[in-house]
Amino acid sequence: MGSYAAFHRRSLEDREGFWAEQAKLIHWHKPFGQVLDYSRPPFARWFVGGEINLCYNAVDRHLAARGGQKALVWISTETGQSESFTYRELFEEVNRVAAMMKSLGAFAHHGDPNHPGLGTTWGENVYSRVEMRPFVRASIATMTS
Repeated sequence: MGSYAAFHRRSLEDREGFWAEQAKLIHWHKPFGQVLDYSRPPFARWFVGGEINLCYNAVDRHLAARGGQKALVWISTETGQSESFTYRELFEEVNRVAAMMKSLGAFAHHGDPNHPGLGTTWGENVYSRVEMRPFVRASIATMTS
């Protein structure tokens, strides 16, 4: 990779080439057709047409090779408490939270008489208010799935 300065310089001098290379390092559910659409400055659209699952990229894809490695370390400077979680533990908790949210209807489709829930549809936002403790990691990861 070279030095940080060279890495940064390349990201500025050849931003589309640089980011196309970086994009190969993650899993794309649907590949993008264009790295950058800058046809309406100052508005930019990156990875046009592509779709990713942030939770899959952050957790799931690491299970086979790194399931037992630490994925998250939580340290409270206020209480002195700390906890760590492996990729496997984080995956299991994300799935528990997803099941809980699904049971509440967070992922039910609007207008479904069998599962009215919160009435959310794909692409809508679901907000979760939890204290800044390890539980937040699972709720955030669940909502990025």
